[in-house]
Amino acid sequence: MNLTNLTSLDLRCNKLTSLPQEIAKLTNLTRLILRFNQLTSLPQEITKLAFLAYFDLQDNQLPIPPETLDDPSDVKTIFAAIAGLKSEERLNQEGNPLAAM
Repeated sequence: MNLTNLTSLDLRCNKLTSLPQEIAKLTNLTRLILRFNQLTSLPQEITKLAFLAYFDLQDNQLPIPPETLDDPSDVKTIFAAIAGLKSEERLNQEGNPLAAM
């Protein structure tokens, strides 16, 4: 089944703990609602959803400040926070002299 023309996806209240990186193949998504799940991380590929105009991640267990997620229509800020998670992960990798700080 080809879902690339899907524009809205509401997965709230599904007890999701992760998303597959294939979520980025839903290239026409404009609305993605993941509220009230148990997400602790997101695939970096999600930031490639160029048409996303509404991204609701509230009430998950993500290491993103809640105020960043307060406005689901501020997708650029949310994507920047997701990109920052990946950068922080690289900084904390074993063998990195900055990880001990």
